[in-house]
Amino acid sequence: MNAEAIAVPRGRRLAVVTAITGTVFIAAGAFWLSFTALTDLARRSGIDAGQAWAWPLIVDGIIVVATVAVVALANQRRPTWYPWTLLA
Repeated sequence: MNAEAIAVPRGRRLAVVTAITGTVFIAAGAFWLSFTALTDLARRSGIDAGQAWAWPLIVDGIIVVATVAVVALANQRRPTWYPWTLLA
């Protein structure tokens, strides 16, 4: 096979780069909105402002870890009830 047959078409590569870039920006914006809202909620709930920043990291961190665990365990025979429970 020659290199041209293996090469990914330019339009497809551009679409993948655009999708990845868009996903990163959307994820960053969602994290920022979640972080500010949960920090405000923690402050209003009586948590000191110096510690309120930890609350959104814990909540969003659990979501990220559970999502990665569900995806990583999807094709294995291990039970996935625990990460699914965390996501719920």
